[in-house]
Amino acid sequence: MRDYSKTMRVGAIYLFIIFLTLIVRIGFAVAPPPDEAIDAVFTTVVQVLLFGIVPMTLYCVFVLKKDSPKNKIKILFSDFGFKRRLSLKTVLITIAVATLMIFSSYFISLMWNLILALLGYTHIPSETVYDSVGVLITELILTAVLPAFFEEVTHRGLLFAGYKDTNESPVFIILMTALLFSLMHQNIAQTGYTFYAGIIMGYLCFYSRSIWPPIIAHFMNNAWSVISDYVEQNGGYVLIYVNQFYDFLTGTVWGLLLFLTLFVVSVILIVLLFKALKNEYHKDFFAPSREKPAEAAEASKELNPSAESIDSYYEQKITAPLDTLRHFEKDAILRQRRKDNIYIYITIAIGAVATVFSMIWGFLR
Repeated sequence: MRDYSKTMRVGAIYLFIIFLTLIVRIGFAVAPPPDEAIDAVFTTVVQVLLFGIVPMTLYCVFVLKKDSPKNKIKILFSDFGFKRRLSLKTVLITIAVATLMIFSSYFISLMWNLILALLGYTHIPSETVYDSVGVLITELILTAVLPAFFEEVTHRGLLFAGYKDTNESPVFIILMTALLFSLMHQNIAQTGYTFYAGIIMGYLCFYSRSIWPPIIAHFMNNAWSVISDYVEQNGGYVLIYVNQFYDFLTGTVWGLLLFLTLFVVSVILIVLLFKALKNEYHKDFFAPSREKPAEAAEASKELNPSAESIDSYYEQKITAPLDTLRHFEKDAILRQRRKDNIYIYITIAIGAVATVFSMIWGFLR
């Protein structure tokens, strides 16, 4: 039968992670580190510990508690999507999607912050002074490498693992994890484009059945932001012209119209690339992967007398859309689904409150 408790336990783990993150951020706001070196150590500890070690450890302890220590690591890597090897085609599609995501998310960010500004919100971005190549390398590690890996471990690894072998809608899972990803930043100015990027990285993980494509896309997005700021302060060759092109797109009416057109084209191309990625694999990330219990064979006859295998039973009942099930089965699944997601809903509420607080703080500045 469906492992409802697995989904619930993963939700509880994620709630605990976000609660710790919120406490640490409040503490950091009250007593900020005195210099950049301590700030770098702080950021590293938060990423590695809260978004890396904690989720993987708690998953092994509370979700895989019945498995042997040796099998826990193997199942952990499989459930989190680390084991699947990527073909060259998948890597190239990922790079193309990430490039389009970087461009189109800039448009989302522009529109989102324009709306906030019209509402009276004042956004004061933190600015790093790139006075040496060492600062650039440090920022690439802290802003691109660590978040790309460890934030994906939590959002496309832990959360996606919690919904494996379930009949939950993939669209719901991807949108829900994207929302959690955006609220995790607890910054209203980042909510718009991080939600959009979370959807794209969710579909990358879903269609490739691997966590590596969203890690690559996440790294490319954050690395571009760092390198762009570095080039803006220090000059460069090709990239400085790219920044000038962005200034044109955002500085004139014709530029904005062109930007809107290019945004629509980018989204269409992303959808087409997802279709190509989908054709690369026969199953999606949430497809049942573990052996089904033998007693399901008898139950399959009740659901469909013509069913001749255990797999046919699970295809029809466990992974079937709700509208194909009998009324009492549908009600039972909906009730259990709400119960399974209770910790996720609580986390969304906490993240929303923290994000709204950041918006109010921006209004008061």
